[in-house]
Amino acid sequence: MNFQVFPAILATALIGAMLSLTASADGPTRLTPEERAAIQADAVSVGDGLKASAAGVEAQIEADRLRSNGANDAIRGFLAQAALSTIAIEDAPVPAAKDPGPSTEPTVAATKPLEVKPSPNDTLISADDGMFFDAENGLLVYLKNVRLTSPDFDLAGANELKVFLGKKEVKKKPPVKEGEPALEPGKDEKKDDKKAATPGILSASGGFGDPEKIVATGAVKITQKAVAGKPPVVASAAVLTYDAKSGEIILNGGYPWVQQGATFMRAKEPNLYLRIKKDGSFVTEGQWDMGGPLNAKPAAPKPANN
Repeated sequence: MNFQVFPAILATALIGAMLSLTASADGPTRLTPEERAAIQADAVSVGDGLKASAAGVEAQIEADRLRSNGANDAIRGFLAQAALSTIAIEDAPVPAAKDPGPSTEPTVAATKPLEVKPSPNDTLISADDGMFFDAENGLLVYLKNVRLTSPDFDLAGANELKVFLGKKEVKKKPPVKEGEPALEPGKDEKKDDKKAATPGILSASGGFGDPEKIVATGAVKITQKAVAGKPPVVASAAVLTYDAKSGEIILNGGYPWVQQGATFMRAKEPNLYLRIKKDGSFVTEGQWDMGGPLNAKPAAPKPANN
């Protein structure tokens, strides 16, 4: 999964919206009822369902703990009985144990988080109430006070951040050319089965590729990092939807707004939207304000020192 794709294109679209401040003739159309319904469906919270699932996990952990305690009691009883038979061989010489060398196993559980130093080019997503990955449908969800930092922009204030992953394309096997030896029957299938059976949390998303859509809900605020001496672009809405295929962003719900320096766009009615295409063209509905020094001329260059 390449999360770097999301920050770069999202930042580009936001910058384009603020620099153009005009909709082109072939710009985006207003949202249809079907598109509105799709946005609302994507923004529906999954937190309650995940909490119910977490409660089930906690119950399973408690059951496992009780079962482990029962096993410990059984082991203690067995050892107590076995102690009688070990008295007779207590004085027997014990063979010297081989030095196993330095142990790589931890003697105690970790007492602090894993220390990781992200590089400046990394994207980091943090959440206060856990995360959930649906390996069947390719849905990754971060819960409560979600923050995202990347080289291009920061995101904060999301109650939920959903990442919809696309399926990886299955590479078709090239046909065997005439005269070439055929592969052993089932050889490739066995390799594929072995890969599919590889356990591990980090390999769980192996069947999915890059994000197709990202939906953030809450008091979402995005701050694009300042570039080329220009003020950063800041945007906010109750729901942010980003389509990675088209590069389109929709700010929806609450009172959406976008600002760069003294230039701004803001909704004057609740639950309006701002639809931004990848090239920066956009469309809105309802009552909006747009302001700032739209015709401001660049400052005259200072004379060179003699």
